[in-house]
Amino acid sequence: MGQKKNLKQGLQKPKTQLKVSKTIQDWKWLDQSSYFLLGILIILICVIRANFFNTPFERDEGEYFYLGQLILDGKIPYIDFFELKLPGIYYSYGLIVLLFGANVQGAHQAFLVINILTILIMFFIGKKLFNNISAFIIAFSFAFLSLSPQMSGFTTQSEHLVIFIVSGAFLLLIYALENIKYWYMFLLSGILMGYSLLVKQNAVFFILIGGLAIILHCYLAKPISWKEMLKNCLMYAAGVFIAIGVMIWIMYRLGALKEMWYFTVVLVKKFMLVVPFNDGFKEFRSKWVIVTENYYFYWISALFGLLLISITKRTLSFKLSIWLAALLSFLSIFPGLHFYGHYWIQLTPILALLNGIAFYTLTELLKAKHNPNYSKLLLLSIFIVFSILHLNIQREYYFRPGKAKLIKEVYLMNPFTESKIMADYIKARTTKGDQIAVLGSEPQIFFYTGCRSVSKHHYLSFLMTDSLEFPQNKRFQSEFIHDVETKKPKYMIYYKIPVSWMPQLRSLKDIEKWFPAFAYKNYNIVGIADMVTADRTEYIWKEDAMAYQPKGEYFVAVFERKTETKSPI
Repeated sequence: MGQKKNLKQGLQKPKTQLKVSKTIQDWKWLDQSSYFLLGILIILICVIRANFFNTPFERDEGEYFYLGQLILDGKIPYIDFFELKLPGIYYSYGLIVLLFGANVQGAHQAFLVINILTILIMFFIGKKLFNNISAFIIAFSFAFLSLSPQMSGFTTQSEHLVIFIVSGAFLLLIYALENIKYWYMFLLSGILMGYSLLVKQNAVFFILIGGLAIILHCYLAKPISWKEMLKNCLMYAAGVFIAIGVMIWIMYRLGALKEMWYFTVVLVKKFMLVVPFNDGFKEFRSKWVIVTENYYFYWISALFGLLLISITKRTLSFKLSIWLAALLSFLSIFPGLHFYGHYWIQLTPILALLNGIAFYTLTELLKAKHNPNYSKLLLLSIFIVFSILHLNIQREYYFRPGKAKLIKEVYLMNPFTESKIMADYIKARTTKGDQIAVLGSEPQIFFYTGCRSVSKHHYLSFLMTDSLEFPQNKRFQSEFIHDVETKKPKYMIYYKIPVSWMPQLRSLKDIEKWFPAFAYKNYNIVGIADMVTADRTEYIWKEDAMAYQPKGEYFVAVFERKTETKSPI
């Protein structure tokens, strides 16, 4: 009985014992309006995200979708292609391609659905923990934080998929903690958490949040129920291990278990130590300024929520769980010390939840002197006013985003717009089953064209890592050269852009030394994307491209295989 009472106090809004007046009852429309506001929010998000449906991919998105296609082709991870991610990400993107089609628009539509479902889950989390209006604020905050351009909010990055899975797991966990009869929800929550780890290794921090929440809830209950703690933890852990175990079994059956361990554990540990701490700290400070720009209101509100929760009438276990969730969510962006914009997407659920906590706590503080519904309406109005101001500041991005301009503003001199245009040229001149070679790290080309890579080495920056730390790169570069020479693909795309190769001080130069002579002998240049300035690219095609000298420092070139003529004798 003591534990059940503790659960209700921790997970539900406190219930007053005073008789509710007719005046307050008449304000039911305020809570009910949250569903109407939620509907408006979803329509607004659909309108905004529809503007991004044809936005070109950056290289990570392109790789995930391309590898998803390879999964649908029956290829085996870590044998037929190499990557450092766990296999859940390839199967997830393969399913998306199967359901929504192998095109950019279908990919963005899929992630619109994922985003809307996550918004709904966040709303129901807020409704379960607080009240309807707080739930709407949580949903709204999440919807727009997850749209942040510097967080790659307009993209189809895997972090969007991770937080969708994780938020579903947390909703199940909340139900399980509220009512011990829902014991099976601990298992289901664990399965979702385990699968999120298979999509992105950083999800291990969210698994810890769930486990610690269970322990804190049971340990701080009065009286302590050691039996319940053990049972709930075991069910949750069993779910995590079931998800991971199933994938391990699949890899074993495919004969790729040893290779999976090498790429996702052995090599990943080396890559984690590439960035020095001082450089990582500088990158964090730089990215912090960029990510928070134009979203200050939601970040400041979240900070207030983090502080104000200490004075709410909630259980200690609830408060500690929120603080730990904030800390571990924050730590989830640290592995590798790269702090790429899309990593910060992992913070959006906890930031949104803290926005809801700030609203709820202020309502509780004001209701001692005022009608609680007046307080709700006042604070909701303030939130809406600031949100309208935010929409106005970001109106160009939300409602009139020029695709090329947006890509350049976020990704600077990365050749993502150029890649789409060059890929369209190749797609019009190739057929199903054709293979191409990409000299650089732009796997989105394969997805755009529908062609497959001539080599399992589709991401050449992976071969440009430190040759002493990664001695296998000598063999990998030789394999790539052999694949291209043997198969002589109809088209090759060459990137004269350092960020596409990411060379390091002790990188091997075998491919760089081999390519010019091989291309001159066997191929003609038929297209050049000359990146003259950061916001100007000139495109030169066919005969004009053969004699063209690029004006800019960086360019992309399309090579077409020369026609072989046979002797009449």
